[in-house]
Amino acid sequence: MRRIAVIGGGPAGIALAIWACRLGIEPVLFEGRSGLGGQLLDYSLPVTDLPGCPSTSAKDLVERLSDDLHRLKVPLHYNSEVLGWDGEWLDAAGKHRASYDWAFYAPGLKPRRLEIAGEDWAYKGSVSDLVDIPESEQILVIGAGDRAVEGAIRLARRGHRVTLACRSRRLRARLSYQKQLVEAGVTVLRETVVNAIASDAGRLIADGRGPQGRAWQWSGSHILVRIGMQPAVTHDLALVAQDLAYPRQLRMTIIGDAAVPAWQRSLVTAFASAMQAVKWYVSHADR
Repeated sequence: MRRIAVIGGGPAGIALAIWACRLGIEPVLFEGRSGLGGQLLDYSLPVTDLPGCPSTSAKDLVERLSDDLHRLKVPLHYNSEVLGWDGEWLDAAGKHRASYDWAFYAPGLKPRRLEIAGEDWAYKGSVSDLVDIPESEQILVIGAGDRAVEGAIRLARRGHRVTLACRSRRLRARLSYQKQLVEAGVTVLRETVVNAIASDAGRLIADGRGPQGRAWQWSGSHILVRIGMQPAVTHDLALVAQDLAYPRQLRMTIIGDAAVPAWQRSLVTAFASAMQAVKWYVSHADR
């Protein structure tokens, strides 16, 4: 039986492992964190990308996918960051070294940076971490898409005073999220550009320009930058060009959000890219 390495335990990696089992291939899955789910772990609103499942929560979906992996007895290696692949041998942080017929890499995405002065003062954790802060905080979220709007909604619903700043006149987030934004009481500042972030006496200060170029300033406890996502690759495994990831070695296929343009990224396309990749492997790898 052919044996493949699946690097990344998010939606695409899990889906590929399941499809591999169905096609008579033995997958071994490596996840750098202590659990499965990838970006699904940051979802709080119902998953709307799956037709026929309008009220499925991300937590339930991760549990169902994990149950499938355990039922199929897929070997799982947690806390195992894969550092190297030479086309045959895989090295997982010194904990595991073995040969595989092929590697499928689902690196997922990471936040895009503003590239402004003081950006390192912005919060580097997840929205889930801030949600659990017991005191009401004043929080600035920068961005206009689903990820920014969903984060603002979650924080506002937990009693935080949230401002959403976006450089465009219109939000890019889906309409259902925009309606919830209003209901949650989030202050929305459109045509607002943040030019610098600073810290003063334990408070963060954002300076920028509002509509018609008017000077604008915000002060609060946390700033979250949510202006988009880009492939989160390990340098020795893949390179990034024009917002897409490409493998550095032979006998590797990139799957998931990192393999498709930003406008195509969704849970459905992550699942589909996994299915297409492993079916291609079955049909072509031995030719």
